[in-house]
Amino acid sequence: MLQLTMKINDKIYGEIEIENEIILRLINTKPFQRLKEINQYGAVNFVFEEGYQTTRYEHSIGVWYASYKLGGDLETQVAALLHDVGHYAFSHLVDQAHEDASENAHELSLSKLPGWDEVESILAEAGIAIKPVDEYLLIKNSLPDIGTDRLDYAVRDLESVFHAGDHFGKKVIENATLHNGQIAFKDVDVAKEFASRGNKAMWHVIYDPQIAVIYQATIDILRAGLKDGWITEADLLLTDAHVFNLMRQNRDKFESKYFRVFENQFNTVIASDESDADFVHTKLKARYFDPKVLIEGEIKKVSELDAEFKSELNKFIQIFEDRKKGLPIKVIF
Repeated sequence: MLQLTMKINDKIYGEIEIENEIILRLINTKPFQRLKEINQYGAVNFVFEEGYQTTRYEHSIGVWYASYKLGGDLETQVAALLHDVGHYAFSHLVDQAHEDASENAHELSLSKLPGWDEVESILAEAGIAIKPVDEYLLIKNSLPDIGTDRLDYAVRDLESVFHAGDHFGKKVIENATLHNGQIAFKDVDVAKEFASRGNKAMWHVIYDPQIAVIYQATIDILRAGLKDGWITEADLLLTDAHVFNLMRQNRDKFESKYFRVFENQFNTVIASDESDADFVHTKLKARYFDPKVLIEGEIKKVSELDAEFKSELNKFIQIFEDRKKGLPIKVIF
């Protein structure tokens, strides 16, 4: 029997109560429950066991909650809840192993997910036909603006690393509003703190050389496994742990340096060029934050209102521009 309500003690919003029957039924499906076994960051959690433990399940519920609190209709709420359900194991790292610069390969796998017919049945019964998530402005928005997806992970990612425990997400939701269908903040200080936390999070979950090494090692292993057939698409539709075990079992099929980063403490230095590097990490999809603020009926970006933040933002934009060219990294065990 399906529970009538569900209460979650969320790490960034505090207590969340879910009462909508459709949302509850979707959460209880096999494809959505699988997200408990898909890490938000892709393989980093196997190295840093005290942090980076957020799952796509937590994030997806967070995006639903933000969409619900900001007034999204049921169709939008469903699209928000399911926006990551098609992620392969190791999330966007598989997209890059497939050499998909847009990092959207995960969105093509829905019909192949075990149990997806149950999701389709629930949606059909409810008369809900969801569109591609990029068509929902509330959920997705163009860089550097925010939708509920970016709103959630900006706060959640930093919490995953530093464990502040201050439920800053609740403050964000209470301060956010919609202006012409787009998310804006009512208070510039809250907007600035949100953006600063989000930009800091991106360094710690994407650009930090130690993290970048783990990502690149995983991408290279996945690419080899997919090419040689000891990792299949069916494997990728299972869990992180399943694919990680395949990597371990087949470690004789790729250079030893790749798996060593999962088993040994290491430091990194930036190499002089690619020929002197153990790994070259490239990031093509930009991530930084400069949200809108609504002041006396007028919209401004935080960078237009705060010179200190503008300088900080420019540094993060430059990090992204540099990383598109590739960062040569040497690993010291």
